[in-house]
Amino acid sequence: MKIEQQERKIPIWATVVVLVVLGLIIAGIVCFILVKNGEAEDLKKARGLSRDIFETKVVVENYINAKTETLELTEEDKELFEDFENSIAKASDLMKELGDCRAIKDEEAKKKYDEASSIFEKMLDYAETEQQLMNTLSDGELNGEELDELKNGRNEYLKKIAEELKGYEAKILEFNDKYADLKGKNKVELDNDAADIKQLGDELKNKYGSIKLDDVYGMSRDDILHFYETIEELNKYLTEKN
Repeated sequence: MKIEQQERKIPIWATVVVLVVLGLIIAGIVCFILVKNGEAEDLKKARGLSRDIFETKVVVENYINAKTETLELTEEDKELFEDFENSIAKASDLMKELGDCRAIKDEEAKKKYDEASSIFEKMLDYAETEQQLMNTLSDGELNGEELDELKNGRNEYLKKIAEELKGYEAKILEFNDKYADLKGKNKVELDNDAADIKQLGDELKNKYGSIKLDDVYGMSRDDILHFYETIEELNKYLTEKN
């Protein structure tokens, strides 16, 4: 008598478990692919941002290297500063965006980004002070109100200059008041007072007649431009990263 072989059936619960496991594996693979794609896009974005930041160097370097022979700013000077100001603002926005990229969380990338950020903070102070100087020196003169603006500003070196110039200005006003009416005034005393003011003016001229970038900002041209060297290193690192 032939016994028919019964077909073995898999319990429903086992089938469900298998399907769930397969689903999780597939979902994991999909998520892995999505994450990898996301990382690749983020890395690509970080490379582009660092490259765009580096491209602002030309304008910034041109402004730092610019020389002027007149006290009063020319239209060319003003245009140069406007381009510089726009480039700093652009670099600032790009730096913030770059800092949000996941690729910058990498230990080496973060180290380079943090170094660049530290220098860039000083560049922002530099740009802010340059703006203040543009406002106060646009007409080639420094009046009392403009000296007060410098005195109340953030830059310690310019505050010191403003304080000394304010003192010089006060002595001139005092002299003018004292000798507004020359009648009955002692000529020897007048000459001595005038000589004292001239001497003080000469001292200030010798002291501040030639001011260097690092006198005002505590950093040189090369210190400022080191920001771009660091950004270039960061871009190179991101470009070589897989």
